Amino acid sequence: MVSRRLGSGSDDGDALRRELREELGVEAGIGERMLIIPASGESGPQWIYRAALRTIDPGRRCGPEFDDPSRGAYTVEHVRLDDLPALNLLPEEAKRLLLSIRS
Repeated sequence: MVSRRLGSGSDDGDALRRELREELGVEAGIGERMLIIPASGESGPQWIYRAALRTIDPGRRCGPEFDDPSRGAYTVEHVRLDDLPALNLLPEEAKRLLLSIRS
């Protein structure tokens, strides 16, 4: 899942592609919005989109979190859909959605 600031001046697809590239080194096609999780506490709303993975290269990730070793490691983990039920994936609404469409 990818988040962005509302009102950033870019459309959702452009913002999602940019975030996926920066955070994961992923190139993906962005499909329809599948779920909106309302804002709660200090978190803004989360918009969940269908995406089609085209390529992934973690070496292409970029941003300040990758330049500062004191912030820890950022490891990309590939998860098989069959292993999804055992994960503590949050928010729960997104996990339920993934489980409902995995078959």
